[in-house]
Amino acid sequence: MALAATYDEYDRSPEFLAKEQELEKVKKDYPSFLLYLPVMMVALLKDLLDLAIGWIPGVGFLLAVCFGFLLFMLLFIIRANKSLINSRFLIKMGMVFLVGTLIESIPLLNFLPIETTVIYVIYWLDKHLSEKQIKLLMEALHLMK
Repeated sequence: MALAATYDEYDRSPEFLAKEQELEKVKKDYPSFLLYLPVMMVALLKDLLDLAIGWIPGVGFLLAVCFGFLLFMLLFIIRANKSLINSRFLIKMGMVFLVGTLIESIPLLNFLPIETTVIYVIYWLDKHLSEKQIKLLMEALHLMK
């Protein structure tokens, strides 16, 4: 009986409860494709504009820069898992956008749906990092029991 009482007392420790709350928050903020859909639609609009008028010299570069900045800001605002805002993720997200914008600014390659692909890669990164964070929290909770 003493073992059960000890387990119940430890189960209610502040550290354990804090980890449980953090795990619930991360699970609640798990990225969904529907949350990324508005940003994906703007990226698709940009790629369609590239097909229509992106071949005009200078216009393709201007579209890539303006939409790249707009998409980055939208993604930063809409992004699902707010607990993953750390410098590593922001650097990865920025590098993906920078590479996508540089490729989009090349006149012969701007007809490819690169911005849409960039948004999908960011979604995949967010989902992957959320899964990793959930796994680490679950392992920490298991070790605390």
